[in-house]
Amino acid sequence: MAGLASGGVVVYGLVLQFLQQPVVTATLGADIRIRCLLTMLMLLPLGFALGIPFPTGLRAVGRRAEKFVPWMWGVNGLMSVVGSVGAMVIAKFWGFHATQLAGWAVYGIVCILAASGALFGTADDAAE
Repeated sequence: MAGLASGGVVVYGLVLQFLQQPVVTATLGADIRIRCLLTMLMLLPLGFALGIPFPTGLRAVGRRAEKFVPWMWGVNGLMSVVGSVGAMVIAKFWGFHATQLAGWAVYGIVCILAASGALFGTADDAAE
């Protein structure tokens, strides 16, 4: 499940990244409420898929070695800080487009590792 969700994040994120500008341009004259609704609808699938890998991985870790679950929460918190700072640095030096591509690349790596079973022992463990 984590591999599928991560793959969905990458595919939908890349599609959104390259189709977002034409949609924004086409709706510039529209009412702000319409634009906000369109933005929410465009981001809803991405937000849903982004919420799947961590809980799935946490469950898999808990089944294999429950003592590591607090560590996973700590790693999650650390990576949130590192990711935020890293995103700001990338955006400052190379722009938002590069920042998004870096994010999709990270989720692509997660997708490959989860699908191969490297993150959870086997691909079947991640699917449960």
